[in-house]
Amino acid sequence: MTCMKKILILTLMTCMLWGCSGKDDAADVMYDTYESYYRAIMANADFAESSQNYTVSTEIVKTATGKYSYYIIVDDPQVSMKNVVILAVEAGTSVDEETDMMPSSGIFDEAVHMIPGQVDREAGYVKGIIVSGSCADNNVDMYMLVQWENAESAQVTREFLSFRIE
Repeated sequence: MTCMKKILILTLMTCMLWGCSGKDDAADVMYDTYESYYRAIMANADFAESSQNYTVSTEIVKTATGKYSYYIIVDDPQVSMKNVVILAVEAGTSVDEETDMMPSSGIFDEAVHMIPGQVDREAGYVKGIIVSGSCADNNVDMYMLVQWENAESAQVTREFLSFRIE
């Protein structure tokens, strides 16, 4: 093999290894972010039942396997909510013991924005966000963190909610 071919192969292999390493680093950062939100929920002592800034509704359905799927819908924004992050955690679970990921939005996927009266999915402006999970019972107590930036991205707001899905 010529020297030029060896250099090209080494360069390609280095780039491939470097690219894989970058993906792992990004995944680690996303998981660390998820874990920090999870711990913030578990450390919080003051939960609201609803919000004046948006509407939360829920649904639970029995699946063919006998388990239940639940859906949490956050919509009808009353304020500009940019880069919305949602994490819903089943009460009584621990991030250290949990084997399933809890329902989330804006952590592992692209952040979206909810602004009253504006919907443009291609630009990331949505009417609402749905997160879903599964459980063994037909009712489940949930804790949820909803975080967003204001219209100017100058202020971050966090709200902690608790509710029962039945």
